[in-house]
Amino acid sequence: MEKYVLTEPTAVFRVMLNTGMCAGTGEAKRLLREGGVRLDGELCQDFHKVIDLGAGETKVLQIGRRKFVQLVTA
Repeated sequence: MEKYVLTEPTAVFRVMLNTGMCAGTGEAKRLLREGGVRLDGELCQDFHKVIDLGAGETKVLQIGRRKFVQLVTA
């Protein structure tokens, strides 16, 4: 599974774009609206949800069935 380092609190759609998991903002909005995004196994449908990790904390972002990325702190 790929790892992506978060250095500051970041909106979920920005993480999706920065990791290359979706092609653009429109696709990110559609995936979130249609229930295709999970954060640590929980459904995420809020376009502006901010991911803020504490020291040593990790989360897994899932898009669809096959795309996963582990979010870690610097």
